[in-house]
Amino acid sequence: MSLQVASPEWQDQIIYLVLADRFFDGDPGNNDQGVGEYAPGVDGHYSGGDLKGVTQNLDYIQTP
Repeated sequence: MSLQVASPEWQDQIIYLVLADRFFDGDPGNNDQGVGEYAPGVDGHYSGGDLKGVTQNLDYIQTP
C-alpha cells in the first residue's frame, strides 16, 4: 500500500502571492516604527499593510 498521493498538475492550480504591505492595513497602530519608513504614497516606503489586514479579507482571497 502506497502512502504517496499523486499531485495535481501545477498548471491547473490557483496560486496567490499576497504582498501584505500593499494589500490592506489591518492594524494602523503598527505602521510607523519610528524610523521614517512609513509613507504610503512614496515608492520604496512601507504602505502599512499587515497579516491582520490579510486575515480580515480572506473572503476576497478565495478560490472560485
